[in-house]
Amino acid sequence: MVLADRFFVLAIATFTAAEVLSYLASLHPAFGTALTAIIAITVMLLTLRDLRWGVYAILGELFVGGKGYLLSLPIGSNPLSLRMVLFLIVLPIGVVRLTAHRFSGKPKPSIQLPICTYVFLTTLACGIILGLLRYPFNQTFFDANAWLFVALLPVFIAALTTPDHYRRLMQILSASVIVVAAKSLALLFIFGHFDAVALNPIYHWVRDTGVGEITLITGTLFRIFFQSHVYMLVAWLAGLALLLHRAFHRAIDVAMLGVVLYLASATLVVSQSRSFWVAGAIGTLAVVLHAGSTRRVSWARAGLIVLMLAYTVQSQFSLVSLVSGNYGGNVLAARLRNLQYEPAASSRQRQLLPLLSAIGQHPWLGSGFGRTVTYLSSDPRVLANHPNGAYTTSAFEWGYLDIALKIGLAGLLAYGAWIATQIFGLLKKNLPPEWGGLCAGCAFGMLGIAIANVFTPYLNHPLGIGWVLTGAALLHAATVKREHSR
Repeated sequence: MVLADRFFVLAIATFTAAEVLSYLASLHPAFGTALTAIIAITVMLLTLRDLRWGVYAILGELFVGGKGYLLSLPIGSNPLSLRMVLFLIVLPIGVVRLTAHRFSGKPKPSIQLPICTYVFLTTLACGIILGLLRYPFNQTFFDANAWLFVALLPVFIAALTTPDHYRRLMQILSASVIVVAAKSLALLFIFGHFDAVALNPIYHWVRDTGVGEITLITGTLFRIFFQSHVYMLVAWLAGLALLLHRAFHRAIDVAMLGVVLYLASATLVVSQSRSFWVAGAIGTLAVVLHAGSTRRVSWARAGLIVLMLAYTVQSQFSLVSLVSGNYGGNVLAARLRNLQYEPAASSRQRQLLPLLSAIGQHPWLGSGFGRTVTYLSSDPRVLANHPNGAYTTSAFEWGYLDIALKIGLAGLLAYGAWIATQIFGLLKKNLPPEWGGLCAGCAFGMLGIAIANVFTPYLNHPLGIGWVLTGAALLHAATVKREHSR
């Protein structure tokens, strides 16, 4: 497998240009509008030529775009995010392509999905219907609209059909790691060394585009957290799996993968996300154990790899101190100390009982999208608008409980079964050799998201759903190839 080539360099250049132009657009909104329109037209033309480019554009935006507003179009009072623009372009083109193929008289490719997929989609539809019956339309729509991303499933399956398609996808993911890591470390440095007032435009660019948050921790140490940092976790686990599967043969590709892995793990440290740390630790152990059990590496070498990775990650906490200029404390210890008093952790704890009580009212089919729950929060951002701490919302940190609340235990179990089917299916030994490393990388990336979703909701958001669709398409393509080769 090739990593470092002209396509990889082009992907890095594209992501870099997108970041620079996004910042300029935040200073000059008219420029942002024109730029978004140009990107939309370009993606439309490329997708009309090859559906795969539309899927690459959607996934590339997920890798760097956070909540999707890196660029946007002003439509009324609510701007239309670049993510939604891409969705509205790629989905119709994909549907037309699939429909035209169906009636063209050519052999019709069968889409074989596990039964749990259809059960999950049924519960999703029930959740939307129940929400429309019980709550105001806007409340239901804005709670359920992220799930519309699931409609892209047949488009992903139709567009991504060969190992080369997924190799290109891994190159796009690796390129995004380099750019997002550079952005994260640059923000950590400048906010630790320059006056906050002078950096106000940059702060608002990060916040207003929905890319992430910049929060002062202590002294010159800031927390730089992007929602798309979840793909640093995916890249870390997928890249490690590819490395242990010996997917790269050229020295330059192995070296570049080492750079990507180092930057991905360093960015996870910079994010100071406990959810990512837990998912990264468990996922790394799973990757190494799988490599040892399948004899990709010896057990002695597997143990050595774990020690080397642990040392590498530990060294990156020193890197954070060096870049930020804050040498007075331990980042890891600070994030794990006094969790019961820390606002985010405390809010999670206070959500738990009200959420469980609400789930118990409609346990099997759920309460529908738009259901809100009130809990007492100690988060300063909440207290600023709700002095008594009582906060009513339809979005919750407990990812799986949020899903159970909206589509019930039936929907949660079906969704979990679909994800588990993909992970175990992608790790089967009887897949064609050319798919092996790619499948393992995708599976462990999905495992990382599934673990992080316990405390931070991703599987009910396009950021997580996008990788679930990628896994479903990859498993389908590899399975079809295996069946045809018999």
